Amino acid sequence: MTRQPLCASLVALLCATAAQAEDNSLQIEQSGENNRASVTQQDVHNDARIHQAGSDNQVTIDQSNDGGPGSTVGQIAQVTQVGVDNGVQLAQDSGNGSSAILYQEGTGNRFVVVQQYYANELNATAIGNGNQLEAQQLGFGGATTLQVGDGNRIGLLQQTFPYGGDAYLTQTGNGNQIDLLQVAGRYHTGTVTFTQTGNDNLADLEQSGGPATLTFTQQGERNVADIDQYSRSGELTGGSYGNDNRVTVSQGQDFTELAILQQGNENLADVLQYAFGASASLTQLGDGNSASIVQTSVSMAGNDIATILQQGVGNTATVIQQ
Repeated sequence: MTRQPLCASLVALLCATAAQAEDNSLQIEQSGENNRASVTQQDVHNDARIHQAGSDNQVTIDQSNDGGPGSTVGQIAQVTQVGVDNGVQLAQDSGNGSSAILYQEGTGNRFVVVQQYYANELNATAIGNGNQLEAQQLGFGGATTLQVGDGNRIGLLQQTFPYGGDAYLTQTGNGNQIDLLQVAGRYHTGTVTFTQTGNDNLADLEQSGGPATLTFTQQGERNVADIDQYSRSGELTGGSYGNDNRVTVSQGQDFTELAILQQGNENLADVLQYAFGASASLTQLGDGNSASIVQTSVSMAGNDIATILQQGVGNTATVIQQ
Protein backbone atom coordinates (compact mmCIF):
# COMPACT_ATOMS: atom_id res chain seq x y z
CA MET A 1 0.00 0.00 0.00
CA THR A 2 1.43 3.40 -0.96
CA ARG A 3 2.23 5.47 2.10
CA GLN A 4 0.76 8.97 2.02
CA PRO A 5 2.99 11.98 2.77
CA LEU A 6 2.78 13.21 6.32
CA CYS A 7 2.33 16.77 7.58
CA ALA A 8 5.54 18.28 8.82
CA SER A 9 4.22 20.45 11.63
CA LEU A 10 1.58 20.55 14.30
CA VAL A 11 0.48 23.95 13.05
CA ALA A 12 -0.42 22.55 9.67
CA LEU A 13 -2.20 19.68 11.35
CA LEU A 14 -4.40 21.94 13.44
CA CYS A 15 -5.21 24.16 10.49
CA ALA A 16 -6.41 21.09 8.60
CA THR A 17 -9.06 20.29 11.20
CA ALA A 18 -12.56 20.74 9.80
CA ALA A 19 -14.20 23.94 10.95
CA GLN A 20 -17.53 22.26 11.58
CA ALA A 21 -16.09 19.64 13.95
CA GLU A 22 -17.32 19.66 17.53
CA ASP A 23 -16.18 17.99 20.76
CA ASN A 24 -13.16 16.32 19.18
CA SER A 25 -10.04 15.90 21.32
CA LEU A 26 -6.39 15.64 20.31
CA GLN A 27 -3.23 15.02 22.31
CA ILE A 28 0.27 14.71 20.81
CA GLU A 29 3.51 14.07 22.73
CA GLN A 30 6.78 13.86 20.84
CA SER A 31 10.30 13.37 22.18
CA GLY A 32 13.31 12.66 20.00
CA GLU A 33 14.07 13.71 16.44
CA ASN A 34 12.16 13.93 13.17
CA ASN A 35 8.93 12.38 14.42
CA ARG A 36 5.83 13.24 12.39
CA ALA A 37 2.12 13.20 13.14
CA SER A 38 -0.80 14.12 10.90
CA VAL A 39 -4.39 14.00 12.21
CA THR A 40 -7.66 14.97 10.54
CA GLN A 41 -10.82 14.62 12.63
CA GLN A 42 -14.26 15.46 11.27
CA ASP A 43 -17.76 15.65 12.69
CA VAL A 44 -18.09 15.01 16.44
CA HIS A 45 -16.69 13.14 19.46
CA ASN A 46 -13.49 11.83 17.92
CA ASP A 47 -10.48 11.28 20.20
CA ALA A 48 -6.85 10.90 19.06
CA ARG A 49 -3.85 10.42 21.35
CA ILE A 50 -0.32 10.04 20.01
CA HIS A 51 2.92 9.40 21.90
CA GLN A 52 6.22 9.19 20.00
CA ALA A 53 9.59 8.60 21.66
CA GLY A 54 12.57 8.08 19.36
CA SER A 55 13.30 9.25 15.85
CA ASP A 56 11.76 9.17 12.37
CA ASN A 57 8.47 7.69 13.57
CA GLN A 58 5.36 8.50 11.50
CA VAL A 59 1.65 8.55 12.26
CA THR A 60 -1.29 9.40 10.01
CA ILE A 61 -4.80 9.35 11.51
CA ASP A 62 -8.02 10.21 9.67
CA GLN A 63 -11.22 9.85 11.67
CA SER A 64 -14.74 10.65 10.56
CA ASN A 65 -18.25 10.22 11.91
CA ASP A 66 -21.24 10.36 9.57
CA GLY A 67 -23.85 9.74 12.22
CA GLY A 68 -25.57 13.05 11.49
CA PRO A 69 -26.45 15.97 13.75
CA GLY A 70 -27.75 13.71 16.51
CA SER A 71 -24.70 11.46 16.63
CA THR A 72 -23.02 11.11 20.01
CA VAL A 73 -20.52 8.33 19.26
CA GLY A 74 -17.17 8.99 17.62
CA GLN A 75 -13.92 7.13 17.16
CA ILE A 76 -10.97 6.63 19.49
CA ALA A 77 -7.40 6.17 18.30
CA GLN A 78 -4.43 5.80 20.65
CA VAL A 79 -0.96 5.37 19.14
CA THR A 80 2.33 4.84 20.98
CA GLN A 81 5.64 4.51 19.15
CA VAL A 82 8.97 3.85 20.87
CA GLY A 83 12.03 3.45 18.69
CA VAL A 84 13.05 4.38 15.18
CA ASP A 85 11.23 4.56 11.85
CA ASN A 86 7.95 3.02 12.96
CA GLY A 87 4.85 3.88 10.93
CA VAL A 88 1.09 3.90 11.47
CA GLN A 89 -1.79 4.85 9.20
CA LEU A 90 -5.31 4.74 10.59
CA ALA A 91 -8.62 5.64 8.94
CA GLN A 92 -11.89 5.00 10.78
CA ASP A 93 -14.14 6.58 8.18
CA SER A 94 -17.81 6.17 9.00
CA GLY A 95 -16.74 3.97 11.89
CA ASN A 96 -19.08 5.13 14.62
CA GLY A 97 -17.95 3.82 17.99
CA SER A 98 -14.78 2.17 16.68
CA SER A 99 -11.57 2.19 18.72
CA ALA A 100 -7.93 1.32 18.09
CA ILE A 101 -5.06 1.05 20.56
CA LEU A 102 -1.77 0.65 18.70
CA TYR A 103 1.71 0.12 20.20
CA GLN A 104 5.02 -0.17 18.36
CA GLU A 105 8.42 -0.65 19.97
CA GLY A 106 11.55 -1.21 17.93
CA THR A 107 12.55 -0.30 14.40
CA GLY A 108 10.68 -0.29 11.13
CA ASN A 109 7.35 -1.67 12.30
CA ARG A 110 4.34 -0.82 10.09
CA PHE A 111 0.60 -0.78 10.82
CA VAL A 112 -2.08 -0.03 8.23
CA VAL A 113 -5.59 0.01 9.71
CA VAL A 114 -8.99 0.74 8.15
CA GLN A 115 -12.13 0.38 10.28
CA GLN A 116 -15.54 1.13 8.80
CA TYR A 117 -19.18 1.04 9.78
CA TYR A 118 -19.79 0.40 13.49
CA ALA A 119 -18.22 -0.67 16.78
CA ASN A 120 -14.90 -2.17 15.67
CA GLU A 121 -12.20 -2.73 18.27
CA LEU A 122 -8.51 -3.29 17.56
CA ASN A 123 -5.68 -3.71 20.06
CA ALA A 124 -2.37 -4.24 18.26
CA THR A 125 1.18 -4.53 19.64
CA ALA A 126 4.47 -5.01 17.81
CA ILE A 127 7.74 -5.34 19.73
CA GLY A 128 10.80 -5.90 17.57
CA ASN A 129 11.83 -4.91 14.08
CA GLY A 130 10.14 -4.93 10.71
CA ASN A 131 6.82 -6.35 11.84
CA GLN A 132 3.74 -5.62 9.73
CA LEU A 133 0.01 -5.48 10.41
CA GLU A 134 -2.63 -4.82 7.77
CA ALA A 135 -6.05 -4.80 9.41
CA GLN A 136 -9.45 -3.98 7.97
CA GLN A 137 -12.62 -4.41 10.01
CA LEU A 138 -16.00 -3.66 8.49
CA GLY A 139 -18.44 -3.65 11.37
CA PHE A 140 -18.49 -5.17 14.88
CA GLY A 141 -15.06 -6.74 14.44
CA GLY A 142 -12.91 -7.35 17.49
CA ALA A 143 -9.20 -8.16 17.19
CA THR A 144 -6.15 -8.40 19.43
CA THR A 145 -2.76 -8.92 17.79
CA LEU A 146 0.68 -9.37 19.36
CA GLN A 147 3.94 -9.57 17.46
CA VAL A 148 7.21 -10.13 19.33
CA GLY A 149 10.28 -10.61 17.17
CA ASP A 150 11.38 -9.54 13.71
CA GLY A 151 9.78 -9.66 10.28
CA ASN A 152 6.42 -11.04 11.31
CA ARG A 153 3.30 -10.21 9.28
CA ILE A 154 -0.44 -10.30 9.98
CA GLY A 155 -3.12 -9.68 7.36
CA LEU A 156 -6.56 -9.39 8.94
CA LEU A 157 -9.89 -8.77 7.23
CA GLN A 158 -13.13 -9.11 9.19
CA GLN A 159 -16.39 -8.54 7.34
CA THR A 160 -18.55 -9.37 10.34
CA PHE A 161 -21.39 -6.83 10.20
CA PRO A 162 -23.91 -7.00 11.82
CA TYR A 163 -23.29 -9.81 14.34
CA GLY A 164 -19.55 -9.55 14.85
CA GLY A 165 -16.49 -11.77 15.00
CA ASP A 166 -13.37 -11.97 17.16
CA ALA A 167 -9.71 -12.74 16.49
CA TYR A 168 -6.72 -13.24 18.79
CA LEU A 169 -3.48 -13.57 16.83
CA THR A 170 -0.04 -13.99 18.42
CA GLN A 171 3.38 -14.26 16.81
CA THR A 172 6.56 -14.83 18.82
CA GLY A 173 9.70 -15.32 16.76
CA ASN A 174 10.82 -14.24 13.32
CA GLY A 175 9.35 -14.37 9.84
CA ASN A 176 5.95 -15.75 10.80
CA GLN A 177 2.85 -14.93 8.74
CA ILE A 178 -0.90 -15.10 9.40
CA ASP A 179 -3.63 -14.20 6.93
CA LEU A 180 -7.16 -14.31 8.32
CA LEU A 181 -10.51 -13.64 6.66
CA GLN A 182 -13.73 -13.81 8.70
CA VAL A 183 -17.04 -13.28 6.92
CA ALA A 184 -20.36 -13.01 8.76
CA GLY A 185 -23.56 -14.85 8.04
CA ARG A 186 -26.81 -14.98 9.98
CA TYR A 187 -24.98 -15.29 13.30
CA HIS A 188 -21.88 -14.15 15.16
CA THR A 189 -19.10 -15.42 12.95
CA GLY A 190 -17.14 -16.90 15.82
CA THR A 191 -13.69 -16.70 17.37
CA VAL A 192 -10.26 -17.40 15.94
CA THR A 193 -7.33 -17.87 18.34
CA PHE A 194 -4.09 -18.58 16.51
CA THR A 195 -0.57 -18.66 18.00
CA GLN A 196 2.76 -18.92 16.21
CA THR A 197 5.91 -19.53 18.26
CA GLY A 198 9.13 -19.99 16.34
CA ASN A 199 10.28 -18.95 12.90
CA ASP A 200 8.89 -18.87 9.37
CA ASN A 201 5.54 -20.43 10.20
CA LEU A 202 2.68 -19.77 7.78
CA ALA A 203 -1.09 -19.72 8.30
CA ASP A 204 -3.87 -19.00 5.80
CA LEU A 205 -7.20 -18.98 7.64
CA GLU A 206 -10.80 -18.40 6.61
CA GLN A 207 -13.89 -18.67 8.79
CA SER A 208 -17.42 -17.86 7.71
CA GLY A 209 -21.04 -18.53 8.52
CA GLY A 210 -20.69 -19.23 12.20
CA PRO A 211 -20.91 -19.34 15.02
CA ALA A 212 -17.69 -21.37 15.08
CA THR A 213 -14.38 -21.55 16.95
CA LEU A 214 -10.89 -22.10 15.60
CA THR A 215 -8.05 -22.55 18.10
CA PHE A 216 -4.65 -23.63 16.81
CA THR A 217 -0.93 -23.35 17.64
CA GLN A 218 2.16 -23.60 15.49
CA GLN A 219 5.35 -24.11 17.47
CA GLY A 220 8.62 -24.66 15.70
CA GLU A 221 9.80 -23.72 12.23
CA ARG A 222 8.27 -23.70 8.76
CA ASN A 223 4.95 -25.20 9.79
CA VAL A 224 2.04 -24.51 7.42
CA ALA A 225 -1.69 -24.36 8.18
CA ASP A 226 -4.30 -23.84 5.46
CA ILE A 227 -7.70 -23.88 7.18
CA ASP A 228 -11.14 -23.06 5.81
CA GLN A 229 -14.00 -23.44 8.27
CA TYR A 230 -17.50 -22.59 7.11
CA SER A 231 -19.38 -24.72 9.60
CA ARG A 232 -22.27 -23.52 11.70
CA SER A 233 -21.50 -24.34 15.34
CA GLY A 234 -18.25 -25.94 14.18
CA GLU A 235 -15.14 -26.40 16.30
CA LEU A 236 -11.54 -26.90 15.24
CA THR A 237 -8.71 -27.28 17.76
CA GLY A 238 -5.13 -28.47 17.76
CA GLY A 239 -1.56 -27.65 16.94
CA SER A 240 1.64 -28.45 15.08
CA TYR A 241 4.69 -28.83 17.32
CA GLY A 242 7.93 -29.37 15.46
CA ASN A 243 9.27 -28.42 12.05
CA ASP A 244 7.90 -28.57 8.51
CA ASN A 245 4.50 -29.94 9.48
CA ARG A 246 1.52 -29.18 7.26
CA VAL A 247 -2.22 -29.08 7.99
CA THR A 248 -4.88 -28.60 5.30
CA VAL A 249 -8.52 -28.44 6.42
CA SER A 250 -11.84 -27.67 4.77
CA GLN A 251 -14.74 -28.07 7.17
CA GLY A 252 -18.39 -27.23 6.57
CA GLN A 253 -21.98 -28.20 7.38
CA ASP A 254 -23.42 -28.02 10.94
CA PHE A 255 -21.98 -29.14 14.28
CA THR A 256 -18.69 -30.47 12.91
CA GLU A 257 -15.75 -31.11 15.23
CA LEU A 258 -12.10 -31.63 14.40
CA ALA A 259 -9.02 -32.06 16.61
CA ILE A 260 -5.53 -32.25 15.10
CA LEU A 261 -2.23 -32.81 16.90
CA GLN A 262 1.13 -33.05 15.16
CA GLN A 263 4.19 -33.66 17.31
CA GLY A 264 7.34 -34.17 15.30
CA ASN A 265 8.63 -33.16 11.89
CA GLU A 266 7.39 -33.28 8.31
CA ASN A 267 3.97 -34.68 9.12
CA LEU A 268 1.05 -34.11 6.74
CA ALA A 269 -2.62 -33.91 7.75
CA ASP A 270 -5.36 -33.38 5.18
CA VAL A 271 -9.03 -33.22 6.24
CA LEU A 272 -12.19 -32.60 4.21
CA GLN A 273 -15.25 -32.69 6.41
CA TYR A 274 -18.62 -31.69 5.03
CA ALA A 275 -21.13 -33.79 6.93
CA PHE A 276 -23.77 -32.94 9.51
CA GLY A 277 -22.48 -33.68 13.02
CA ALA A 278 -19.23 -35.21 11.77
CA SER A 279 -16.37 -35.63 14.22
CA ALA A 280 -12.71 -36.39 13.52
CA SER A 281 -9.52 -36.75 15.54
CA LEU A 282 -6.11 -36.98 13.91
CA THR A 283 -2.92 -37.43 15.96
CA GLN A 284 0.58 -37.77 14.53
CA LEU A 285 3.48 -38.50 16.89
CA GLY A 286 6.74 -38.89 15.03
CA ASP A 287 8.21 -37.86 11.69
CA GLY A 288 7.11 -38.07 8.09
CA ASN A 289 3.62 -39.39 8.72
CA SER A 290 0.77 -38.73 6.30
CA ALA A 291 -2.97 -38.95 7.00
CA SER A 292 -6.13 -38.03 5.13
CA ILE A 293 -9.75 -37.95 6.31
CA VAL A 294 -12.73 -37.37 4.02
CA GLN A 295 -16.25 -37.28 5.49
CA THR A 296 -18.94 -36.00 3.16
CA SER A 297 -22.20 -37.67 4.17
CA VAL A 298 -25.22 -35.76 2.88
CA SER A 299 -27.57 -37.26 5.48
CA MET A 300 -28.79 -34.98 8.25
CA ALA A 301 -28.37 -37.96 10.58
CA GLY A 302 -24.82 -38.62 9.46
CA ASN A 303 -22.81 -38.19 12.68
CA ASP A 304 -19.73 -39.79 11.13
CA ILE A 305 -16.76 -40.34 13.44
CA ALA A 306 -13.15 -40.89 12.34
CA THR A 307 -10.03 -41.34 14.47
CA ILE A 308 -6.43 -41.71 13.30
CA LEU A 309 -3.41 -42.20 15.58
CA GLN A 310 0.03 -42.47 14.04
CA GLN A 311 3.14 -43.16 16.14
CA GLY A 312 6.52 -43.59 14.54
CA VAL A 313 8.00 -42.70 11.18
CA GLY A 314 6.61 -42.74 7.65
CA ASN A 315 3.14 -44.07 8.36
CA THR A 316 0.27 -43.48 5.91
CA ALA A 317 -3.47 -43.63 6.59
CA THR A 318 -6.58 -42.71 4.60
CA VAL A 319 -10.21 -42.65 5.77
CA ILE A 320 -13.16 -41.99 3.43
CA GLN A 321 -16.74 -41.96 4.71
CA GLN A 322 -19.51 -40.82 2.40
